[in-house]
Amino acid sequence: MRLNYWALLGCALAVGSSLRGQCYDLATTHMYEPDGRFREQWDKPSWDPADPKDANGNAHFDKKEYGKDALAFALFMGIVQKTPQGWLPFQRSREPKVYCDHSGPRGSLFCWMTPYQTPSAQATFNPNSHQTETWSLTGEGVLKYVMRGHAEDPYGGHGGGEAVATLDLETGRYSMVNRSHGKGQHGWAIKGGVDLWREYTFTALVKLSPTACPATLKPVSLDDLTRRPKRVDTEGLRPCAVKMKVKSGDSPASFEFLQNPMNGASAEGCVVVYEGPMPGDVRVAQVGGK
Repeated sequence: MRLNYWALLGCALAVGSSLRGQCYDLATTHMYEPDGRFREQWDKPSWDPADPKDANGNAHFDKKEYGKDALAFALFMGIVQKTPQGWLPFQRSREPKVYCDHSGPRGSLFCWMTPYQTPSAQATFNPNSHQTETWSLTGEGVLKYVMRGHAEDPYGGHGGGEAVATLDLETGRYSMVNRSHGKGQHGWAIKGGVDLWREYTFTALVKLSPTACPATLKPVSLDDLTRRPKRVDTEGLRPCAVKMKVKSGDSPASFEFLQNPMNGASAEGCVVVYEGPMPGDVRVAQVGGK
């Protein structure tokens, strides 16, 4: 169903001669050489003596990991199209909804951001959390995703953050940074709460997946490549991602889900992550002999 939501990509009726191009399905992108990191710093010690500490005794987390952040693959949704004259620009926007319940440690608030995460049956909509997402693609092939948000919790805490992901469709280089700062966090466990700073980073090399352009994607004219793209709301899209496991002997290749908001059972329709290098010198195929 991903094709139906983003197939138009800002196209208008073709004027004059139309341009034929190649379409790529972002939802089935292949990633190589992934590298990620999670860091979080508190201004107070943790209530859990097992949590790591910095030189001042305050809680400090620093882990090499990737794919666990809810927005790690948010950029990879929908279809992009390249013509001999360049990429077809578009802009999209959406406001994710947050649902919370008291299933966290000691009855604390635990939240999910839809559509990237699936809330518990007991979770209710949180009107004090506001996020806005935007996607944009330039004619030069720079695809960008930005999410900005802020929230308040019933314990008096509040905070905000920004996630920015960029993919150069010409070189296949992808990077994502998600930074946030919260004040008065974990007030259910620590008097007065804590100030915390959190950062996720994620980089990879990307190989796009060619696909047939859907029938709803109208022919492109030169005007479509130069006019300012129209911004429209987009609902329903949510990426899944799997990590391919190292094959052992004659056993078939296997995978594990990094993100699976639709509770799927197969890797079909998902971003596929390989921890090894990209085979050969694979880049986006040139269109029209250029």
